[in-house]
Amino acid sequence: MSKQALRGLAVATALTVGAGALVAQASADAAAVDATEPAATSATDAAAPPSTGLVAAPLTAPASTTSALTAPSSTTATVTTATSATATSTTATLTAAVTTGSTAGAAVVPQAVFTTKTSKSALRTVRSLAPARFGTATYNRWYARQYMGRKYRWDGAQYTALVAMWQRESSWRHKARNPSGKYLGIPQTSAAVVRGNGYTVAQYMASPEIQVEVGLRYIRARYGTPAKAWSFWRSHHWY
Repeated sequence: MSKQALRGLAVATALTVGAGALVAQASADAAAVDATEPAATSATDAAAPPSTGLVAAPLTAPASTTSALTAPSSTTATVTTATSATATSTTATLTAAVTTGSTAGAAVVPQAVFTTKTSKSALRTVRSLAPARFGTATYNRWYARQYMGRKYRWDGAQYTALVAMWQRESSWRHKARNPSGKYLGIPQTSAAVVRGNGYTVAQYMASPEIQVEVGLRYIRARYGTPAKAWSFWRSHHWY
């Protein structure tokens, strides 16, 4: 074998030996990795199970959803409470209307009061329903509003005119008499007018309700409405 051939064989042998050493070293390294990798994987598996975060979110979501779904019940309760409160408020308003003499209050006065003559039993009932004490100017105004609203369908401006006119006549006092004694009671009608309506003067003076009845009948016959009577009064200071 020539020297050149021997040199090539030596180089090839060295390369083969080197490659073998590299392979052996790589195998050793791989074995070392294999020895440690399972423990690391097991530790990772134990510390953080796969998809744990994704599963937890749906499990807690239904509780929130359930809370949201129960909200309508709360809303329904609120609506029901509001409706009840409205009904209570409406009832209270109507009750107040009765006691203050508004149109709604007229319905509580018995129809018997508005017949040709006022009966004693009807008067007792009315007085028990009144918001003010019998015999006061407040009671007299309240009763007049009830009577004129039911008997003649007069309210609003007509009632305002009547209040102003009879305030100047008698200050709404049912025992009032003018200095001559000729004109009597709240509307200051004459004894002749009183008797013409079927009452005695004694009956008339004892009952503000009879006075209202007689006075309004006089206004209706002579002027048509309290507003027209008041217009006449302002020009002549009598009616």
